[in-house]
Amino acid sequence: MDEYSNIERLAELQRLEQVIADAQRRIREMTGGAPPNGKARTADFPATVTIANGTEIQPSAARCVWPGWLAAGKLEILAGAVATGKTTIAIDLAATITRGGRWPDGARAENGGVLIWSGEDDPEDTLLPRFLAASGARERIHFVKGVVVDGKRRPFDPSTDIGALTTAGQSIANLKMVIVDPIVLMVAGDSHKNTEVRRACSHCQSWPQS
Repeated sequence: MDEYSNIERLAELQRLEQVIADAQRRIREMTGGAPPNGKARTADFPATVTIANGTEIQPSAARCVWPGWLAAGKLEILAGAVATGKTTIAIDLAATITRGGRWPDGARAENGGVLIWSGEDDPEDTLLPRFLAASGARERIHFVKGVVVDGKRRPFDPSTDIGALTTAGQSIANLKMVIVDPIVLMVAGDSHKNTEVRRACSHCQSWPQS
């Protein structure tokens, strides 16, 4: 291939790049600035801070699933050393909610649904048997089984799929509790960094408060 042909080819590539750039610009203009892949870029969409005046906020009392112990619509963390029964306790809490049973202090639980995802135990041979042994109401317990993207099934990833989990959870009647076990898997970055852990856990605040 001679030098003239190389120059022609380079010029054609440059024209093609310009055509693509022009097309992307027109798409952004037609969609209000959204890029072709549908993902907003910070440069295209500068952040806008919303502010509420105190007169626009209605004070409300804190609500509880278990008064004095479990707040409704909030993130609660059950922490402890390995093999000390954290999952067993969480399953017992779920069973109490689903059957409207009594808490250890004698208070009556308001019955409702519970959604569970576990990255360590299977529903079939561990979670459901434990739940039934704790006298839970089987019709009110739900387990995350996976994610379907473009017709293909893959495992649920709490670090990226919390938004989809929020949508799925809205189909559960009277949902009272969502259990993510272990919660550390929600952290996409370094789980030893306080800021990254807090940022990951903040996604849980998107859950509707029922």
